[in-house]
Amino acid sequence: MAKLEDIPPTVYPDGSVIGNFDAGTNPPEDPEILHRPHAFALMHGDGGAKVAYGQLLWRIDQINIYYGLNGDGTLLAEDIDTDTWPSGTQQDGQPFPTHGGVSPQTNAAHNHGRSGQNVVDGLNAKVPTIDTEDGASMTSGINFNDNDTKYHQLDGYGDVYLYWKVDLDHADKVTKCWVTVDGTTAQSDIPAVDIGHSPLDRQTTGDGTNDVGTYRVKLGSVNEDAQVTQDISSDVHWSIFLLGRVNETGS
Repeated sequence: MAKLEDIPPTVYPDGSVIGNFDAGTNPPEDPEILHRPHAFALMHGDGGAKVAYGQLLWRIDQINIYYGLNGDGTLLAEDIDTDTWPSGTQQDGQPFPTHGGVSPQTNAAHNHGRSGQNVVDGLNAKVPTIDTEDGASMTSGINFNDNDTKYHQLDGYGDVYLYWKVDLDHADKVTKCWVTVDGTTAQSDIPAVDIGHSPLDRQTTGDGTNDVGTYRVKLGSVNEDAQVTQDISSDVHWSIFLLGRVNETGS
């Protein structure tokens, strides 16, 4: 049986401590890593949070429903809700049974089978500004000058929000977008539309509806002497669906 040779003792560098390693003197990456952090990555900065480049990606779909009208603007007879059986049936004139006080009869406008959908758009990208809705725009460059452009300095510590303002009548739809630690601006939803049959296209000026809103999402928190909390680590997506109503006068 062969005899194994003794394993030589480990030789440590001068000044080192066995079992204790310090990487504090390791040089930084050379060359610098040529990629950005993930979208909206947060870190501590100079007197406030810093945030990496990110985008708001949004899209809007709309489906249009047809309603037929009489010359006086009322719904065609076949479009009017009824709570009685139609003439010629065995139950002619008798009331429909109700469930919880609601008739099972639905508005016959949906039985026309006439509807349509606006073109299906791709994603739209909105680049946020810094601190305020009219601040300097984020840049996507990587080490192209003497400044560290991978992160953008914010004005203070705290909860970091991405805001965006919407005006469906405006050509841009999403009119403002910014990142800030000032979360005092509350979210205000685009108002609902009452049930009815009047013409409606919320993407057209003059439809009689209030189509303005402000939305926000919390990216995370950066506070002094505390670990960073990262709630969102990707571009932010906002996709909505709109209803349109198309009226046609005729017999």
